[in-house]
Amino acid sequence: MWIVFAFISIIFYALGEVFQKKGSDFEGEHSELKILIWFGICSGIVSLAINLLGLKSSITALQMLKIHPAILLSSTFYYVSLLLCFFAFKLVPVSIASPVTCMDGVFTFIGIIVLYLIIGKSSILYESITSLKLVLVILISIGVYASTLIQTRKEDTEENKKLAKGMFLLNNGRFAIIGVILTLLSAVLDAFSSLTDIYFLGEVPVSWDYIYIHGMMLFGFSVILYVLLWILEKKPYKIFAKMELPKVMGAGFDSLGTIFYMIAVAGNQIYTNVIISSFCVFTVLLSRIILKEKIEKSQAVWIGLTVSCIILFTAANEIF
Repeated sequence: MWIVFAFISIIFYALGEVFQKKGSDFEGEHSELKILIWFGICSGIVSLAINLLGLKSSITALQMLKIHPAILLSSTFYYVSLLLCFFAFKLVPVSIASPVTCMDGVFTFIGIIVLYLIIGKSSILYESITSLKLVLVILISIGVYASTLIQTRKEDTEENKKLAKGMFLLNNGRFAIIGVILTLLSAVLDAFSSLTDIYFLGEVPVSWDYIYIHGMMLFGFSVILYVLLWILEKKPYKIFAKMELPKVMGAGFDSLGTIFYMIAVAGNQIYTNVIISSFCVFTVLLSRIILKEKIEKSQAVWIGLTVSCIILFTAANEIF
């Protein structure tokens, strides 16, 4: 039964990214901040549901922070990574951004090796380094670079020249480059979030307690961001306006994905993580159906190679 929940989680995660892209209006002022606010709100709702349903232990959020203050740091890294990701959605198609964001596991793997070399703590190196993993890291990097190169050439259109007018970009061809750089930085910060948990907690926790405190942190960050946005725009952000629906759906679907992921993990953690890593495949497919994004054949080949290597890397990480 766990595999059914895993695939439901994949669909929700993919829908979340597609609608986050849909809500990332290029000409919309501060749209990336507004999506982030809604992401925090939905995370807070999930935390509330966990509390009301009695899924977490009796320990309070403040007690958790006292015991594991590193969760605040890891949540901060994750929140900033989301901001970069949502801004990148304004510059590149989600069919490009999604496989890149899935590289967070690769960056975590690299970070673990770096940590081991710096501090020499053998318990940090809980993953075995194999030639297969190193080859897959190289192939993933090549795939991302090739997809970006093709997308950069595609961006050379009159429409994008018009959009680029008055922006900090000197020419339209840099849209894809800047967007992918931001997406890579997002994946790196997500990896920092995982590394923080690994270093201080010994592992990346997968529990209702962790999801609860993590969601509360994101909600708190979004409350602060809402106030800052109010000051910045000199008017309150109308979160329930009709035009904000794609942002709500993007954040809501992602939160539902997390819930079903937790249910699947309870059944089989190792294989659930391998299956979940393929959600970017569904994101690419749904982006063609819902957003009508066009992908060239050569681009599809490189995206397919990248996604396949990410899935194999996750499998190698979890199983071997």
